[in-house]
Amino acid sequence: MILIADSGSTKTDWAVIENGSVLKVFNTKGLNPYFVSGKKIVSIIGNRTGSFTANRLDAVYFYGAGCGSQTQRSRVENALRTVFPEAMISVEGDILGAARALFMNRPGIACIIGTGSNSCVYDGKGISEKVFSAGYLFGDEGSGSHMGKIILGDYLKKRLPREIDKAFTTSFGYDREDIIRKIYHGSEPNRFLASFAPFIRENLSNRYIRDLVTECFDSFFSEQVKTLRSHASLPLSCTGSVAWHFRELFGLSARKAGIVPEKYMLTPMEGLIAYHSGGCLEKEKTA
Repeated sequence: MILIADSGSTKTDWAVIENGSVLKVFNTKGLNPYFVSGKKIVSIIGNRTGSFTANRLDAVYFYGAGCGSQTQRSRVENALRTVFPEAMISVEGDILGAARALFMNRPGIACIIGTGSNSCVYDGKGISEKVFSAGYLFGDEGSGSHMGKIILGDYLKKRLPREIDKAFTTSFGYDREDIIRKIYHGSEPNRFLASFAPFIRENLSNRYIRDLVTECFDSFFSEQVKTLRSHASLPLSCTGSVAWHFRELFGLSARKAGIVPEKYMLTPMEGLIAYHSGGCLEKEKTA
């Protein structure tokens, strides 16, 4: 029996697999170790995994946002080991999970565009090149947090078109002090920024909104994808809620960059289940 987790900054999808069959799927809040302590991770996981026997678990494969460094991977690994002491624990960054889900054992450029964003070159076994993930302050181009940062900035500076300003105020009711407090003193400012993505999606017919989304995706290609040396010679596929829900405009920005996306996935979980159930990881280890 194995447990697979795909964790973004907003939510974590889990699946329990035995002999290639899915026994259980569930979700928890996002477990990005930059924003959630190891103690909190233990509490969240323990509260949701009591319905199956932990000592029957052979392995846990955890792919997570914020798990790009060894320090953060160790924090998550220690938390998982507390909950599942008998299981083999593997913690990797979410970008490797996306690559495995999107391409299995084929090379390609894997992209995540959700609350945050990232991209990499995947050689069919591992990541051979990737863009440094600078987070919501200095990176995350094209993501929900990027879009939220722009629309909030324009709202705070009173630069929104009248109809969007009115709709924004009606939808959220935030005053400017609320926004400043949540950004500078809130526990998860990236999630707060990304929470405006549904509003942006609902107003895509507005020219200002379409230009905002296009600008964000153009930045994703210029700052992330086109910095990868193999971007012109490999297929590109995407996963993440923003890539999925805004795929029409994402595709237009991709074509401006000379790229035709091959595939979109809302979440990597289906691909990760296929990857691990199909023995791709075992084949990789014995190659």
